[in-house]
Amino acid sequence: MGHDAQGQPVELHFNSITLLLVVKANCVACDELLAAGPSFFDGFDVHYLVADEGASRHFSGRDVVVARAALEALEVHWPPAYLVIDPVAGLVIGEGVVFDAAQVREEINAFKVC
Repeated sequence: MGHDAQGQPVELHFNSITLLLVVKANCVACDELLAAGPSFFDGFDVHYLVADEGASRHFSGRDVVVARAALEALEVHWPPAYLVIDPVAGLVIGEGVVFDAAQVREEINAFKVC
């Protein structure tokens, strides 16, 4: 599906409610999402995606997957953005624009699995 910031192949599997956070380089909100970490979004399987091959250097050492084809398939054109994926239905059940980590957490709370 993509590769990590070091160029190693990565395939994401959606086994539970998943939060995809689409980030880009030189983005304050994106850096905040990464700093907050996956545990900030408790109840979700969290993955960070970036479409720009060149930006992978910016995220070196971070848990970010470069996945242009996946973002195109999901019709994500303007990062930063988030998507909530229901693996059972195989659908995007929530999406939005990112302003900060707290805003995303508040907006996705309704999709949270307890």
